[in-house]
Amino acid sequence: MFKTFLATYKEKPTIVCVVNADTILQKADLIELLKGYSNYNILIDYTAEAPLVIHDTETNQIIDVFDYLHNIVQRSDRHPNTVFYVNGNMDIKANYEYYKSVKGIKDEQSLGGVDYYCVWAANQKSNQPDHSSSYDKYKKSVKSYHASFLNATPKWHRAEAIKMLWQKDCLDFKKMRVTYMAKGSDNQEFGGDFTDFPELKKILPIASPQGHGNCTQNLTWNYANISNYHRFLEIFNETYFDVVTETQAGNLRDQNAKPLGYTWSSRFYTEKTWRCMHFKRPFLYVSAPGQLEGLRSLGFRTFDGFLFDESYDKEVNFYKRLVS
Repeated sequence: MFKTFLATYKEKPTIVCVVNADTILQKADLIELLKGYSNYNILIDYTAEAPLVIHDTETNQIIDVFDYLHNIVQRSDRHPNTVFYVNGNMDIKANYEYYKSVKGIKDEQSLGGVDYYCVWAANQKSNQPDHSSSYDKYKKSVKSYHASFLNATPKWHRAEAIKMLWQKDCLDFKKMRVTYMAKGSDNQEFGGDFTDFPELKKILPIASPQGHGNCTQNLTWNYANISNYHRFLEIFNETYFDVVTETQAGNLRDQNAKPLGYTWSSRFYTEKTWRCMHFKRPFLYVSAPGQLEGLRSLGFRTFDGFLFDESYDKEVNFYKRLVS
C-alpha cells in the first residue's frame, strides 16, 4: 500500500500518493483514492523508481505506465488534468509528450502534469554519514585494486557486464574489488544466460574477497540502514574508481516487457550514482545512453578527457556501449 498526505502542489491543495520502490500498485486502491478525494488534485509520486511499464494486477499483464494511469483516471470519473505524475526518470516528461503524439491524446485529455524529481539525490544527501575523517586517508593511500564493481540485484545488463569483464580478464581480484549477487544456480537467476560461460558460472555468485563472506551480507545497504556505510568506505579505500551498473540500461528488457511499438528514453539516477558523488569517487557507467550527458545538464562535471574516454555515453547500442 502507498502512503498519502496533504500538500500544496502548483499552488493548489493536493493529495500526494507516495509509491515506494517495493510497492506493487493496485488499480483498485488508486481508483478508490482518486474517487475519495474528488475535490483535490492528486499527485502520484513514484520518484523512488522510473518504471517504463507497470504490472497490471487485474489482468496480470505488463502495460505501458501511461496507459495504466489514463485507465485509472478514466475509471475514477475524474478530469485527467487534476492528476499529476512524478517519477525518477529524467526523460519522463519528453516520454509523455511522445506518448501523447503516438496515442493522439490532446492537451485537454492529458494528465495535469508529468515531471521528474531525483529523490535519490536528496536521500543520499540526507542519510549518508559524514566521511571527512576518512577522506584524507582515502585520497592519499595506494590502492590494492583498480576499481570496484558492486552489484546486488541480478539484472540482465549486470550479467552482460560481468561476462564482458570476464572475457577481458578483469575479474582478477588483483584488478577489481568485485561483488556479484545471484539468487541461485539457475542461469536466469543470475540476471542473464551464462550457458556459454561455464567457467564463469562456476564462480558465481562472487563473494567479497578477503574473507568477508557472502556479498549480500557484506553490502546490505539502503536509505534506512546507514550503519553499514563503513563497508563502503572499506571498499572505496581499496580502489581508485567504480564501475557503476545503474538500475536501468536504457532498454525495455530492464522491465521484462515486450516492445510497445514506440521508444522510451530512461535515465534513472539512483543511490549508486549519488553515493559516488558523496564519497568523491570517479566512475564509469554501465547504464543508459546519455547518462553522463544528463549529469552535465544538471551542472555536474564528469571525467572525460582527463580520467576516462566518455564517448561511450553517446553510443545507443548497449553492447557497443559496454565494450567501448
